[in-house]
Amino acid sequence: MYLTYTTHFGKILSLLTFLPQAILVFLASIFLFKNLNTCLIIITWIFVTFNKVVTAQYYLWYISLIPLIMPFNKMFLTKKTKACVLFGIWLYLEVYWNSFSHRLENNGQNLFLEIWIFNMAFFLVNCVMIEEIASNEVTKKAIKWI
Repeated sequence: MYLTYTTHFGKILSLLTFLPQAILVFLASIFLFKNLNTCLIIITWIFVTFNKVVTAQYYLWYISLIPLIMPFNKMFLTKKTKACVLFGIWLYLEVYWNSFSHRLENNGQNLFLEIWIFNMAFFLVNCVMIEEIASNEVTKKAIKWI
């Protein structure tokens, strides 16, 4: 997007990259509205993951909401090993992404390829996390059966 920003194609590309974000937020709202906490974290996570601009402080938006769903989500109740592995991978990629972006912005090192590779991996891990949290939602009544 940066390379095509001033072209006509750049404006179209900008709009096209917004559509998945808007559609997913809309669908998450429709399917998860009964559980406000899960809905809020999934919508926030989708917004940050599919955003055109990525900065480190955006991760705090959904990290701060995780404690609201932990007592009511199967991933944290019965699949603790899977949750720990996924969060470990997420944390590893987030730390290294921040390391590369810091060295690019503050030291002027040409790390665009490394940042792109970590962006792709980080994007995929975020998508898996969104899917896992949304698909493991349980109601308070269902907790008695777990």
